[in-house]
Amino acid sequence: MAISTDIGVVTTTVATESEASKLAMGLLEAKLVACVQIEGPICSRYRWQGVIETAMEYRLVCKTRPTFWEDIQAYVATHHPYQLPQLVMLTGVGSHAYGAWVGDSIQLGGTRGEGGGHR
Repeated sequence: MAISTDIGVVTTTVATESEASKLAMGLLEAKLVACVQIEGPICSRYRWQGVIETAMEYRLVCKTRPTFWEDIQAYVATHHPYQLPQLVMLTGVGSHAYGAWVGDSIQLGGTRGEGGGHR
């Protein structure tokens, strides 16, 4: 079977570096993502309950398979410290070598996915 090069890049933000590290480690240990980059602090401006807010946050950039999206949403809903976390997935194509590594680094298909691995 051909190696899948489909990649999902999932982003979310948290208030502290400690929260970012904890969420990253949980996603990695659950084998829902192959890699998490933690960026920050970054300045976020957003409207919350009718008021424009400004906050310093840490962004997590997670590499996964698109078939893991439902599982990641469920994990974040349970483990994220925010009431309404920003959670976005962009999909794209990676190199064959990187796609193979992502597939080897996570569970094949996720618990709700459809054969997301490269085998």
